[in-house]
Amino acid sequence: MQETGFDQRLDRAVFKNVGAIWMLRVTRRSWLTSAVPRALRAPLVRHLSHIDSLAMAKEESLPQALEEALAPLKLSIAQLETDVTQLKENLTHVSVYYFKDRNSIGRMPDAGPFHEVPLPDGRRPWNLQVAGTYGPILLPPLVNVQAIQDLTPEESSQYFALYCPTSPLAMYPHMMRLTEIHRAIGRP
Repeated sequence: MQETGFDQRLDRAVFKNVGAIWMLRVTRRSWLTSAVPRALRAPLVRHLSHIDSLAMAKEESLPQALEEALAPLKLSIAQLETDVTQLKENLTHVSVYYFKDRNSIGRMPDAGPFHEVPLPDGRRPWNLQVAGTYGPILLPPLVNVQAIQDLTPEESSQYFALYCPTSPLAMYPHMMRLTEIHRAIGRP
């Protein structure tokens, strides 16, 4: 069969994007029955079958060579992911200590404004949406001593659970939780 310029461009596109051809194969049957007039279906099916065979040949020859070529890159990426995870953990610890120090009584008056101390997992708690007893709640920013004292029992429970994940919530009533939240952000 004589290939036209269109056929050659299409074949090149097949080699560049085998995934799109796979998607075309998956959707071809429903597309052919609904969108293509009957007279054009047979030639189109032949052309798509030709594309399928090219894609299958390409799919069969690529995996081994790609796996061999990508193996060193996969190892490098895995090592980078490990390094980034360790860096995030270290940076979180440094940030917690830094902002607790900045919020300390010697550096910051009760009127604030306090700095947001990251949670042990690295997230920022201010305006964080968490699951509450009666639906999601938005944690208020703890910008000064008054903002901490104004926390509702449910908000103090959420802050306490986030800042002190290993402490049993039931052992700390609301006022004790407020004291622990003060400590967690650097206010003794």
